[in-house]
Amino acid sequence: MRRIAILAEGAFEWHYGKTATGVIRYGKDTVVAVIDSTKAGMDVPQALGGAPFGHGIRLVRDIKGALTYSPDTLLIGIAPMGGALPAAWRWQLLTAIDAGLDLVSDFVAGMVEQMVLDFTNEHDWVFVEGQGALNHPGYSPVTLGLIHGSMPDAMIFCHLAGATAIEGYTYCPLPSLKRMIEFNEDTVSWVRPERPCKVAGLALVTFGLSEQAAKDAIKQAEDETGLPATDVLRFGAGVLMDALSKQLKA
Repeated sequence: MRRIAILAEGAFEWHYGKTATGVIRYGKDTVVAVIDSTKAGMDVPQALGGAPFGHGIRLVRDIKGALTYSPDTLLIGIAPMGGALPAAWRWQLLTAIDAGLDLVSDFVAGMVEQMVLDFTNEHDWVFVEGQGALNHPGYSPVTLGLIHGSMPDAMIFCHLAGATAIEGYTYCPLPSLKRMIEFNEDTVSWVRPERPCKVAGLALVTFGLSEQAAKDAIKQAEDETGLPATDVLRFGAGVLMDALSKQLKA
C-alpha cells in the first residue's frame, strides 16, 4: 500500500476538495498528511467541520511538513479551474520529486471502473456520486470519466433549483432540464448503445428556499420532465428509490 500526502492547498473542504476527501474516505491506501496552509495544525475532521473519517490525519503547511510523515506518493487532491496547476505549487511539486515521491493525478474512468467492480462483488446496488455538469467548462471531463467508468444502469439527475448558469461561469447558461438529462443519457449510449441508461428521477437542491417554494420547484421540475423529483435532505429519498426499483426491474 502507498503512503499518500495530498496536495489540496487552499481548497481542503467538501466542494472543491472532493478528490481529496474521497481518497481519504474511500481509498485503500494510507493517507499520512494533507497540505493546506490555510488549515495547518488541524486534523481532517476539524478541517471538514466534524467529518466522521480521517481521524489522526494532520493538515500541514507545505510539502516540507508532509515529508515528516514519510509519504511515498503525492496526490493532487483538487482540480483547479481550467486544469492548470497554480505556479505557486511548482516548488512543492519539485520538492516532492526531489524527495523521491511518485506524483499522482487520478485517471478517473479507470479508477471508478475498478471501484465499481469491487463493490459489485459485495453489494446488489452501487451508488456513484456525480460531480459537475457535463457542460461545465472546468469540470466536465471529471463527470464524463465518472459516467464512462461506472457505466450506470440508471441515473438520478441532480440540480440546483432556480440555477440559470454554471456557478462561476455566468456566461454559460444552463439548457432546459430535459436537454441536460438527454446529455447524460446520451453519454452512456456513446459507449454502450446496446443497453441505454435512463434518468429515473431528479434530486433538487432547494437550500435557501422556503418549504413551500421548495415544493413548488419540485412540482415544476416534475411537470417539465415527467419524472419524479424531490429534495432528498428535506423530504427524503423514497420517491427516487421507488423510481430506481421500478426502472431496474423493467
